Amino acid sequence: MKKLPLELQKEEQLVQVLKTHPIYFVLKMIATVLGGVLPIVLFQWLSPNTGDFISVVFRIATIVWAVGAVAVGYLIWYRYQHDVWIVTDQRVIDSTKNHWFHHRMASTDLINIEEMTIERNGIFPTIFGFGDLICQTAGGANAKGAFVFDGVPNPGKVLELVDDLRDKARQKLGMNYMRKAEG
Repeated sequence: MKKLPLELQKEEQLVQVLKTHPIYFVLKMIATVLGGVLPIVLFQWLSPNTGDFISVVFRIATIVWAVGAVAVGYLIWYRYQHDVWIVTDQRVIDSTKNHWFHHRMASTDLINIEEMTIERNGIFPTIFGFGDLICQTAGGANAKGAFVFDGVPNPGKVLELVDDLRDKARQKLGMNYMRKAEG
């Protein structure tokens, strides 16, 4: 396993590391390839082969479009390789890397997760068993107050895992609170 993008806290135990489902990645790459190839075919079909200015413009547009499509494909691959969601016995961590010069990491304690929702939209997520798991929090990882695990495999199992860990964390917190009140 690759090195985690952060050090765990004292007495924190790693429970699961999640990545985007491979089919989710493949579907994004197919869409990128189609979005890259179809306009190139169209440029070539519409391009006059006269060698004049218009023909040169079409060739330049084709090259620029192809380079852009390859760059977008690379960034999708890069994000697939580097994005990770980490579930520990104390918190949920979302580590996102869009490119070499960007890294966003957010975490929330399990006890701060207020509700969780699974969204599965389309035939492929249903067939291949992946979807989005949205964890609503009091403070949140972003302005919407939610951690979104995009295209995670078996989101129902992940929801059950986080729900169980959250319940245990809340019970532990309640027991510690009771001990402090007694003492």
